[in-house]
This record gives sequence, C-alpha cells and structure tokens, in this order.
Amino acid sequence: MNVEPPRIDVCICAFARREGLRRCLQSLAAQVDAPSFRVRIADNHAQPMVAAWIDADIATLPFELQVLHAPHSNIAVARNALLQASAAEWIAFLDDDEIAEPDWLATLYAARDSGDVVFGPALAIYPATAPEWLVRGDFLSKRPARRAHGYDTGPSANVLMRRASVGVLRFDESLGRTGGEDTLFFAVLRDRGARLAFCERAVVYEPADAARSGFGALLWRNFASGHAHARVLRMRGGGRLRIAVVAASKCAASLVSAAVQVASAVGWRRQCLRAALHAGVTAHALGAPAPVMYGHSDAPTPAGR
Repeated sequence: MNVEPPRIDVCICAFARREGLRRCLQSLAAQVDAPSFRVRIADNHAQPMVAAWIDADIATLPFELQVLHAPHSNIAVARNALLQASAAEWIAFLDDDEIAEPDWLATLYAARDSGDVVFGPALAIYPATAPEWLVRGDFLSKRPARRAHGYDTGPSANVLMRRASVGVLRFDESLGRTGGEDTLFFAVLRDRGARLAFCERAVVYEPADAARSGFGALLWRNFASGHAHARVLRMRGGGRLRIAVVAASKCAASLVSAAVQVASAVGWRRQCLRAALHAGVTAHALGAPAPVMYGHSDAPTPAGR
C-alpha cells in the first residue's frame, strides 16, 4: 500500500533549551486538523544532545521525528541542514522554545494560496515580574514589517515556505553568529519572485527570555538588526554613502522623537530602539563589523541562544 508523503516538514533548530523544546514538541503533538507533517530537528551543539533529551518522548509523539546533528553553534548551518534534509512540498520553521496554538499548522497551511512564503506572529509571553513598559510596548513579539508594497522580508520564528520557491537557496552561514541570516534569506526569495504574505491567526507563543528583556539588550539586538537591513539595501543596489546618510538622518529623527516623548515610558523607548536600528544600518554601511549575537559557547544555559 502506498503511503502519501507528508505535505509539510516542520523544522526546528535546537541549541540550549531542553524544556522549551519539549514543550514545543508537545504543542506540535496537539495540532488539530493539520495536514500530514513530520518534524526534523537540527541539533546545533558541538556534541549531540537533543536525541538523548527527547528519547523518552519519541514513542508518544504522533508524527515522524528525525534529529540531525548540525554543530558549530551557527544557526545558519542548522537551518541549511534542515533545508537539505527536507523533501516535503512545504517547509515550516519555528523556534525551539515556541509553543504552537493547536490550529497553528492548519491555519498556516490554509493561507498558503496567499503567498509562497507565509509568516505568522510569534507572540511573547511575559512573566509577572516583567516591567510594565516591556509588556505594554510588546517589544518581544515578532512579526514581519509591512511596507507600502507589502512584505519584503521577515523572521524565521514562524513561517511556512513552498519548497519549490526555495530551490537551492540557503541561509548565509557567515551570518550564523551575528544574526540577520533570515532577513537576507527572505529578501533574496522576494527578489527572485516569491510572494511573501502574513497570516495573523497562525499563532505561536514564545516565553520571554530574561536575558533578552532588558532595555540594553533590546538596543543591542536592534543595532544588530540594522546591520542585517543594511545588507539587504546593499544587495538591492544601494550605495554605502547614501545608505549611511539616510540611516543617520533617521537615527537623529528618532532620537528627537524620543526626547519629545520622554513622558511616555513606552514611547521614548520605542523611538530609541528605532534609533538603534538606524544606527546599525549606518555602522554597517560605513564598514563596521556586525556584532556577534549567538554561539559564544556550546555549553547549555537556561537563557538559551
């Protein structure tokens, strides 16, 4: 008897979040009305750990599961290993600490006619101890930014991709420790003709990481994101000087807006984060190296990647 191959390969890059990965897999086991799917995990540790972590759970999971070893503490290496191993018509990515709603995959798949790439929101779960400005500003949730012409890139935290659209394209492994590899990847896909869309109802949740929740950490991450956006601008033909001048102007304007909104705990911080993003664009355009964000150590830590 012929068995129909899975329609979706759900791909997870795993590094140092054992309990988070377990919750993620449990949420995938609870999917309702989803098309047929299998799960592939890329273990990004120097020494394989994930297979031992989940050994006791494998028999209880209602889907095929494969663990790949993709070392080097480089997220792009792990993503590429998953792309290489995937053969289903559609490929979904989510992070190893995310919890998918029961209808996540069914909803994402139902939206596939809207684009070759369909992003969904990754909504932050804030602890009771989180500062009020962080929660009210919802600074840790992830969505692709919509431009006047639609979406031109986005994050890999919650996304469905048509395998035929991806083709031989891979994540840039030189960016696997600095971040921004997904920003560049999806920008290249769009420039090659892929349609990018967003489905608000295809929700996953991500517990807020205390190590990433401070305002200083948010500034640093936005600065690093600016480097990624500068790469996209350079790829699309922008000159370094022009990019730097425009970004520096936007940085200054954001700082002025921050001063104007100083009475708003959310407002001035949001403007400072925009300023940090534009500062990152400026720095990259002027030749500064991108900051290393990931892979400082292979040792598992509670904070994860």
